[in-house]
Amino acid sequence: MKKRMGFALLLILALVLGTLSGCSNGKSGSNSGNSSNDSGGKTEIVFWQPDLANWQPLYNKLVKKFEESHPNIKVKMTNIPEEGYFEKLNTAFAAGKGPDLWVGWYATDEFDRGYIASIDEFIEADNWDMSQYFQPITDLRLKGSDDKYYGLPRDFSNYVMLYNKDLFDKAQIPYPTDNWTFDDFRRIAKQLTDTDSKTYGTDIVTDGWGDSPLLWSLGGDMISDDGWTVKGILDSPQTVKWFELGQQIVNDGSNLPSSIAETMTGDNGPFGSGKVAISIGSMWGYNSLKDLPFKFGAVSYPQIPGVENYGWSDIVSWFMNSKSKHKQETWQFMKFMSSTEIAQEVVEEMTWGPPIPSIWEDQKLVEDEVLKVFYEQGKRPTKTPTYVRSNSWQAIENSILGIVTDTLLPLKGTPMKNPQEVLSKAADEIQKTLDETKGRK
Repeated sequence: MKKRMGFALLLILALVLGTLSGCSNGKSGSNSGNSSNDSGGKTEIVFWQPDLANWQPLYNKLVKKFEESHPNIKVKMTNIPEEGYFEKLNTAFAAGKGPDLWVGWYATDEFDRGYIASIDEFIEADNWDMSQYFQPITDLRLKGSDDKYYGLPRDFSNYVMLYNKDLFDKAQIPYPTDNWTFDDFRRIAKQLTDTDSKTYGTDIVTDGWGDSPLLWSLGGDMISDDGWTVKGILDSPQTVKWFELGQQIVNDGSNLPSSIAETMTGDNGPFGSGKVAISIGSMWGYNSLKDLPFKFGAVSYPQIPGVENYGWSDIVSWFMNSKSKHKQETWQFMKFMSSTEIAQEVVEEMTWGPPIPSIWEDQKLVEDEVLKVFYEQGKRPTKTPTYVRSNSWQAIENSILGIVTDTLLPLKGTPMKNPQEVLSKAADEIQKTLDETKGRK
């Protein structure tokens, strides 16, 4: 998974999630065509993953450790660039082949297509404790419509608010605390904006306005839990209010203009430039945060008085091919890679966040000023991220982007449009698209 996943990237990612929609269903127990027994009598399982080059040493170490503890199993691992990863999986599965095991992230209705194996029989046989992982996000992301599990979590990630301590110190403004409100956030962002030095209070409207726990705390949302209804949700008074709040931040002048944001590249985007005081940070990008040339802190999302805060969480997982002829061996590898032993190993480098809360506690990650905020957010109530509630998102992502552009980030010289009018019209048009898409399924 890429190190930083802002709102626009999340929407683009949804395109990738949909590439598997043409996969043919597979029957459990049929041959994969990619796994075999070598001449040494070992069972070979094929494993694909799309991760970064600097993650490969860890993968190699973990595979070697597994093979040492399971001498009768050989893992043939292939790293495929993320840009073409799901397309290659799609092609392989459509041909009735594909790896025995792979890294992926899917909308739960993808499990209905049949090429991803349910692992309930293995969980039950080994009495594998699924409650050991961060919940409820594990169940939200890995249970299908039949209430069966279809994967094990590789990692855990979520979003928190990051802040540049150097900018706060220079302005002599106290750091935000976990009981800060949305009004506090707006006030501080405005105080820390200095257009002469091109320093801005936040980039939250540019990078994260759509899929946000603050929207959920307001009682609003972008789409229904099953991913097929927007009418009455996207155009609800709560969601309209959310976009109106976004307009207030932009009109304050405290949000980083998108024209400037586009020029700021790198793992940590605009925040990494030192020109943004408050931003959104992902656990997937934690390692790159350690290279920032300034002091930074983390804090929970601002509170909305009288409303319980949500957290935003997600996981990347291990999945098994329903056509694998070596399911038991594949399960052994999946189980190993999602075990407390490997979670402890990952903590040494924090290549990804361990998916087991007890590891965070035992390894004292919760005592770290920044990591404890990620941990605390992960324990809060959450929802499935909108872009993976169903495969419907790929049909409407451009419309969602258009809403954000029209109401919050209009082209230069174009005024912001009224959120009520934009959301009402968009909800009607998008619902029609969704109904037509669902009718073709």
